[in-house]
Amino acid sequence: MSTKDLDKFSTLVLNADYRPMMVSTWRPAVEDIMSDKAYAIAHHEGQFIHSEKMKIELPSVIVRRHQTDMYRTASFTRKNAFIAYWCKDPDNRNKNWVCGLCGGRMGMSEVTFDHIIPRSKGGKTSWDNIIFAHSSCNCRKGDKYLHEVGMHLHVPTLRPSESDINIQKILIRFNGGGEVIPESWLDFIGDSYWNTPLADD
Repeated sequence: MSTKDLDKFSTLVLNADYRPMMVSTWRPAVEDIMSDKAYAIAHHEGQFIHSEKMKIELPSVIVRRHQTDMYRTASFTRKNAFIAYWCKDPDNRNKNWVCGLCGGRMGMSEVTFDHIIPRSKGGKTSWDNIIFAHSSCNCRKGDKYLHEVGMHLHVPTLRPSESDINIQKILIRFNGGGEVIPESWLDFIGDSYWNTPLADD
């Protein structure tokens, strides 16, 4: 198989503590192994890279030998918030967010940001005080506290780490983009992640 054909095979990169960091193409993954920056714990069965002096099995999962600090709270940005709150739509309607005020499913165009404690009452734009909501639910709540309008949260607020955001990116790619997660990755990033709350370590 040519190196071009091998480009369709991806490698899951784990931190030294075995938590997912990213998805890589095979070239940097092999370079990390050859330079002893990482080691492989799973391979793409039957796929090899050939050179004049060696034959290397194509890595499916590699582990970095040195820990990278990725457990700081992620910056609160619009992009990170969309990633953190993304969840798989069981009905495949591309409604990948849940309204925190009514519990209904939303597509990206329906999403608005709601301040749980209104800004007019000192509420901050932060992980602890922002929830996604339908515009109609957001308007109904207005600048009131939840209890004042008979509402309650249907989705807990998140404070994801940088590692959590990276895991979500991988899940979005393979569950939102239609690609199939390689079997060798399932011990590290599978369906169980959908039910695991994102939280600081």
